[in-house]
Amino acid sequence: MQELYPELSLDEREQIRLSYAEHFVRVDQTLSPFFDGVEEGLLQLKQTVYKMAVATGKSWRGLNRVLERLDMKGFFDATRCADDILSKLHPLMLQEFLEHFRSRVIRR
Repeated sequence: MQELYPELSLDEREQIRLSYAEHFVRVDQTLSPFFDGVEEGLLQLKQTVYKMAVATGKSWRGLNRVLERLDMKGFFDATRCADDILSKLHPLMLQEFLEHFRSRVIRR
């Protein structure tokens, strides 16, 4: 929002963000299905030694809504949302995943 509207105050940008978020949730009621084979692929990966994570520009509210609709709550080993950290394209989400999983391997 700062990039788009640098002339606005922090409060004004926050109001725009909140308005957009409310509108997006209201409009985004149709869940997009997985592409063919994706669900099966995720289930196969879950049975391996690989760790699975979600990095998204969505808010926690948005991610939780999608995971609940897909019946995948608790499916992933880690999640990061734009609410908590710099969002994509910035690499910080992925760097945090690497640190998160690296620390788990070292502790074992």
